[in-house]
Amino acid sequence: HKKVELQKQITSERKSHMVEVQKLKKETMQKDRELNKVKRDHSKKEQEALKAQQIAKSRLDQMNQLKMKYKDAEKRLRMQTVKRGVLAKAGLDPVMVGRRQSMGNEKARNTPVKADANVDSLRDFFDQKVADVSRREHLAMK
Repeated sequence: HKKVELQKQITSERKSHMVEVQKLKKETMQKDRELNKVKRDHSKKEQEALKAQQIAKSRLDQMNQLKMKYKDAEKRLRMQTVKRGVLAKAGLDPVMVGRRQSMGNEKARNTPVKADANVDSLRDFFDQKVADVSRREHLAMK
């Protein structure tokens, strides 16, 4: 009689154990699916972040190139302005010394200016002055 009761108890415990094991296996599979989903989402976001970082880097490079280009253009324009100003103070017409002036009125071009000095030596002198201004600008930038 005790033996039968023990067998029934063992059978019921086995059943409950199997039910519990099945339940835990189910939970484990569900957690694994959730973990895989989180890993996929993380990987996807990581790829998006890398792509955004590469795009930002390329745009930064483009911006730096444009900055350098505009900086050089501004420097060139300043140099031309300085040269024009120095030549104008010396009373030399850009046409007379063989330099083109992009913006000038016809009246100034048609009236020749007489210069007693050697134009080439004046041009060299003014180029040296402009180079000196350029050197000083460069030192000021540092």
